[in-house]
Parts: sequence; structure tokens; C-alpha cells
Amino acid sequence: MVPAGLYIQALDEMSSNQQKRLSVPRNRVPDGMLLTLYAKATAPTGFLGYASGTAERRWRLPVCIMSLMAAAVISLIQDMDRHGVGLISVSQQPMHETPSAVDAYLCMIESAAQRP
Repeated sequence: MVPAGLYIQALDEMSSNQQKRLSVPRNRVPDGMLLTLYAKATAPTGFLGYASGTAERRWRLPVCIMSLMAAAVISLIQDMDRHGVGLISVSQQPMHETPSAVDAYLCMIESAAQRP
């Protein structure tokens, strides 16, 4: 009874993981949220640039660093959101290799069972 229970549990977990894997590309960050991110990054950078421009001594380095950091964060969010496109991608090779690994395992078990 225990092996059947473990099999059913593993099968259920595999089905659940496959459902999660297939639903990930459909769940995306809404465009309105991305526009809000751009606005929230642009406003403080603009204020920082304005404050730097009105000061007696201009500090361009903090404005550039702030702009680059905001752009990097938003680009990272967009890259992670768009699966299969961009710098961050996850290889699907293990998913393609799994059936052959399971077949090899089953053949090994069959041959071990047939030996006297």
C-alpha cells in the first residue's frame, strides 16, 4: 500500500508542478504596473536633477547613478516577466531529458526483476 501511495503522491505533485510551469507565461505584470514603475522612477530622478541644478555646485554623479539603478531595476522586472525573451532564461533541457531518464530507470528495474 505504501508504494502505491507514494506513486499517487508523486504523480499529484508532478501534475501540480506542470500546471504551475504552464501557467507562468500567462501571469504577467500588467502594463499599468510597469507604467507606474516608470513614473515612480522618473519623478525622484527628476527632483534629484532639479535639486542638483539649483545648487551652487552641481553633482551629476548621484543623478546618473540614481537613473541607472532605476533603469536596471525596471529592466530586470521586465526581463523576468517576459519568459523566453531577454537576458534571463531558464533552460527546458531537463524537461526534455526526463522521459528518457524514466525509461532508462524502468528498463533497469525490469532487467533486475528478470534476473534469478
